[in-house]
Amino acid sequence: MRLLKIVLLNLIFMSFGLSGCASTNATAKEMTAKAKIQEKSNLETLTCWDVITLPEEDSNFAMVLLYGYHAGKNNQPVQPAEKIARIILDAVKICDKSPDMTVIGAIQSLDK
Repeated sequence: MRLLKIVLLNLIFMSFGLSGCASTNATAKEMTAKAKIQEKSNLETLTCWDVITLPEEDSNFAMVLLYGYHAGKNNQPVQPAEKIARIILDAVKICDKSPDMTVIGAIQSLDK
């Protein structure tokens, strides 16, 4: 339930352009994942591992961002919040089970 609230809050903040930085205390592993994400210019190549190893708030924000990227690419800019939240929550579950999968692949498998 907490993740759903975070996802929905991120959606609201993003719609107003208020998204910001999340956590500041990061382990070396989390910093490596952040650096990897910053290095990559192709969002479609980000793996679940790249995102789920981030701190929770950053990971949630990244999932919302990547879902928005996917929706925009598929010319679906307006969708019910319930659908967005459901797909993101289910994509997180897929990512937990398949860390080598791309996040976009996980999202695409659910958005039919």
